[in-house]
Parts: sequence; C-alpha cells; structure tokens
Amino acid sequence: MARTINIDRARILDAALTLVRARGIEALSARALAAELGCSTQPLYRAFGSMEQLRVAVEERAVQRGLELFQDAQGTYLASGLGVLRMIMDEPHIFALITRDRATIEAMVSRAPPPQAILAHMRGLPELEGLDDEQLRRVHTMMWFFAQGVATLLEHDRSERALALARSYGSLAGAALITWAKAEPTRRRRG
Repeated sequence: MARTINIDRARILDAALTLVRARGIEALSARALAAELGCSTQPLYRAFGSMEQLRVAVEERAVQRGLELFQDAQGTYLASGLGVLRMIMDEPHIFALITRDRATIEAMVSRAPPPQAILAHMRGLPELEGLDDEQLRRVHTMMWFFAQGVATLLEHDRSERALALARSYGSLAGAALITWAKAEPTRRRRG
C-alpha cells in the first residue's frame, strides 16, 4: 500500500512561495508545484480550486512579507528604504511580484494612496512629521519609482559595491524628496 502524504493548503502555499522565490512567478505551474511537493496536481486544485486562486494567495503572502520588511526597519524612512533594498537583494522575485504587477503600477500612475499599513508606518516616522497624507503619497510614489531603478541595477549587479551605491543614492534621494515634500504645498485635487 502506498504511503499517504498529507498535503494541506498551508503546505501547498509554502511550497508555492518557495518556488516563486527561487524562480519567479512565471515558474509557478501546477506541474512544477506538484513536483516540488512530490504529489499529483489533484491536491492543489482541491485546496485552491484553480491556479489563479493559488497565485492570488501567493501574491497576498508576498505583499505581507514586503510590508513586514518595510515595517521591521525601525526609526526612520531611510531605514525603511534600506529594508526595501535588502528585499531587492535577498528576495528579488518577491520584490518583482509585489511591485511590478499591473495593479500596483496602475495604483501608482493613478495617484492612489499607499496601502494603509505603509501610510500608517510613514505617519509615525520623525522625519516625515508634519506631512499630510497627500505629501506622504507623493514621497512614497517617488521612492517607488526610485526603487524600480535600483531593482533594475541590482538585477544585473548584485555586488556589495552596487548595494552601497544604491544605499548612498537612496539616502540622498530620500532626503531630497522629504525636503521637497515639506516645501511643496499640498495640491488639491479637482473633481
């Protein structure tokens, strides 16, 4: 009699995230995941219904991980930014998944506010004190664009030298953006 393997939703999600971390979201398929788990594809569909639902669960877990890294950096906006740089270096596929998906890009282009967890974190940072939510949104959006450039650089050069350069420019860019946001009056949306 063949040994039964208990493959529950949590184990599938963990294996899917491991696969995405190693090879990117493009590598996530029912067959690849089943091979990773040592099972047929049946438990995957039984637990999630479809690969699309599994991808959504992986994206939610990735976003949560990104928020944890951002919020774990205590004290300053620069420290939070350095947490993002560390994520770019340590978790490049997770960073790409949560920052380069269509919904995130559309939110940035449409001037949507940052997720509430990020906005709440930004409100508590001393160097951002006095900025209203619109100013915080502008700082966040500009740093998101900066982070995309840094991610591109670090995709091609993952050396400590490149990371040091990214830290240096990130520090300068962050300080300049905060100064600009404090000097720039809040623009009222017309509508």
